[in-house]
This record gives sequence, C-alpha cells and structure tokens, in this order.
Amino acid sequence: MPGTVNVRVRVTCTKPVRMIRGKIGLFSNHGSKIKAYVSVGRAAAKGNAALVCRAGYYEGESATPGTAPPGCTPHTPHTANMGAKTAKVHLTKC
Repeated sequence: MPGTVNVRVRVTCTKPVRMIRGKIGLFSNHGSKIKAYVSVGRAAAKGNAALVCRAGYYEGESATPGTAPPGCTPHTPHTANMGAKTAKVHLTKC
C-alpha cells in the first residue's frame, strides 16, 4: 500500500480568540487536496492535507484570515491575512 505526502499547519495566538478558521492545501502535478480547519474559543488551530505519494512535485500552502480580539491596542490592525507556503519539493520515489 502506498504512503502519503502530508502538509500540516498550526496557527497560534497569544490568547484564546472567538474563532480561528483557515484552509490548507497540498498541490502536486498529480492533483491537489484542500481541507478546512477551525477552532472555536481557543488560542490555536491545526490542519492537515494529504495525497497518496507518487513521484513528482509537491507544494503546501495555508491561509487564515484573522480578526483581533476586543481590547487590542488601536495600532493593531483589526483584521489580517496570515499565510505560509512551503518550498516546492520533488520526490523521485515513494
């Protein structure tokens, strides 16, 4: 049975927030998988996306829009988009 290629994300805040919601994607020249992740009333959320391992190119990406909780300083942006992207990796065998 073939293995998998996974990409994982963990978003953390310094204090619990109302909601953390985002998407994580794993993209390859054979297809893609996009999964949503969510956490309510906590300071962290995590997500995972996986594909069956086949020789080829893989790249992961995650995006999470954020809203500052009440009481933040006026200089803190009320909303922000947080994102991360992996380097493109070439697997020659699984």
